[in-house]
Amino acid sequence: MVLPSNMLLIRLSSAVLVLFHCIAAWEDRALSSSLQQCSGFADAPIVVDYFDMSPDIIAAPGNISVSTCITVAENITAPLSMQVELRKVFKWGIWVPVPCVDGFGSCTYEDICADSPFQTGSCPGELHDLPCACPVSPATYCLSNALIAIPALHNDMQVYGSYRGALLLSSNGEEVCCADFAFTIRHG
Repeated sequence: MVLPSNMLLIRLSSAVLVLFHCIAAWEDRALSSSLQQCSGFADAPIVVDYFDMSPDIIAAPGNISVSTCITVAENITAPLSMQVELRKVFKWGIWVPVPCVDGFGSCTYEDICADSPFQTGSCPGELHDLPCACPVSPATYCLSNALIAIPALHNDMQVYGSYRGALLLSSNGEEVCCADFAFTIRHG
């Protein structure tokens, strides 16, 4: 069946409008904040038991409240490396790797124990119940509604958006924890 040219134009226009509507809807889509154990790491030496953050969308500047419990099953010693893989969603739902720039993005930190500014062992402020230096002793470490200040970010709209990724911790070459995460940052 051959359609009259004006009918074909109407159908093409409708298809284009639907496509633009889908793109606009994706652009406004925010990811819920999450942090969970990677599959295959349920018996790892470090396990994320629980994570909750509010508000669900991070406003910068602003504050977030974090509750979490992490179980450390064995003594974790230096060097403790952390590899972060981070991706950001762009138009049409395309996830693009974020390069490591100034310590943010898909970065590898060779020894987070040596890099910690808190070599005395305990973390500052609301995080005081967590270990901030190595070695980390076996225990369950919990935070309950810890208030964390999020600073103003560069006035660059490229920073704002939805991200997802994974972090992998290794102690002396052994993978000790893997966690998948997702979050959205909006201008406060």
